Amino acid sequence: MIERGYMKKITTGHASIILGLVLSLSGCGYETTTEAIAAYKAEGKTEQIIKLLYDPMQATRIEAIEALAEIQAKEALEPLAGLFNDPDKIVVHEAIDAVVEIGGPEIEPYLLEAITLDTAPAREAGATALGSFKSPAAVDALIIALDDYKYEQIVLAAIKSLGEIGDPRAVDPLCKKLKERSYNIREACIAALYLIGDDAALRGISTRLGDVREPIREATIRALKESGAASAPFALEVLRSESHLARAGALDVLQEIDAVPDSGSDLVWYRLAELTIEKKPEVDPVKAEVFASIEDTIPGLLEALMHTTPAIREYASVAL
Repeated sequence: MIERGYMKKITTGHASIILGLVLSLSGCGYETTTEAIAAYKAEGKTEQIIKLLYDPMQATRIEAIEALAEIQAKEALEPLAGLFNDPDKIVVHEAIDAVVEIGGPEIEPYLLEAITLDTAPAREAGATALGSFKSPAAVDALIIALDDYKYEQIVLAAIKSLGEIGDPRAVDPLCKKLKERSYNIREACIAALYLIGDDAALRGISTRLGDVREPIREATIRALKESGAASAPFALEVLRSESHLARAGALDVLQEIDAVPDSGSDLVWYRLAELTIEKKPEVDPVKAEVFASIEDTIPGLLEALMHTTPAIREYASVAL
């Protein structure tokens, strides 16, 4: 029966019987595919196993693919890659897995091909394995894979690999993906940007301090804390956020990394964030006295008068 346009699947038993007949007639003396391949491996006849990649029986081809992967046959990389466009998609995916298992820098061109194929498992396998390479070509291909909107698992694999590679060119595309509706994608981007770790990456991470989903906020806070002092400027920026959740997260980060400001506008905003940590805080004029001990408060308080949060405007007004 033909299923989804793929080649008819032949059981290993049937394939072995047919191959056994062929091998017997040819005088080789092997009764099954498994025995033949085992003998070829023992005798170091890799080329004989490679020939079986072109056998009409699916099970035989798969067994040959698995054998080549097992013995790490680098001379089989080109023939295996030749199966990437095979009409039998099961064979295609087995071949890609074998190439990945053989490994080494030689496989990168084949993975770059795999990431462009028309099946999701092939593209996912390519995107996942490309994380071990640092070349510009891998980065470019993975950035393109970020726009595979049909299959989230491919996007997630590309995000993870971009983080592992750590190339700054991935920062802007990853920051754009932080706005995706998918929680999984946002969380994966935070992890990848943390691994890249430059200023642009940390600024991007800080934008999720006010995320509607608590696990993502926690992942953001954790990433910024683990980045240490480098994240302080971006946490200070977030103190001015319209989101009380973002302001609360920024306070947490600054406290943990020992970067609480001690003067000027930054300290003004730090105190304002403390006073408005709730969603709808009640303004207590007495608490505005905290600003009296801060030097050079005027610029920060004037800035706060323009904020969208009523409580922040009111505290600033009382303090002035």
